Amino acid sequence: MLSYRTDVVSGLFEQAEHVCLPDSPLRSATASRLRDWWWREAERGLPRKQRFDVLEHFDAAPDLFLVEVLPDDEFRTRLIGEHAKAHVEAGRLGAVLRWNDPQAFRQVLWRYYNRVVTERCPMMCVGDVHYAATKSRLYEGLDCPLSTDGTHVTHILGVLTVF
Repeated sequence: MLSYRTDVVSGLFEQAEHVCLPDSPLRSATASRLRDWWWREAERGLPRKQRFDVLEHFDAAPDLFLVEVLPDDEFRTRLIGEHAKAHVEAGRLGAVLRWNDPQAFRQVLWRYYNRVVTERCPMMCVGDVHYAATKSRLYEGLDCPLSTDGTHVTHILGVLTVF
């Protein structure tokens, strides 16, 4: 397990990360269904991006996001659901995430995505975000590596639930 604590914009965020196994407990039913789908698909190897049908996970759509794995260990958010968008920094859609980003929390996100690629299995993160003017918000994320060729991790499909 890795754990991080870092400043965000005008607050603080803490996050613990774990590999998500088929029987790992998740609070979110949406995350549980995505975990189950990934492990079923993984019986044939690294799950293919083309096999994910959002219509089969329609209730999860507002919480989903899709990240493209770029060359040189960079990441780009390609799709982000409305609920997930409301809980991440503005301007993330289409932005490239790099290891040396000047914002510490984006560096943590880069390390986390890099770990999803390296582990080649779902990762879960649980944490709290504390902003100066609001109360703490608990969140749970599940991030699943996907492939377009069956060999290389080319995308990360994730779900973010804020409680």
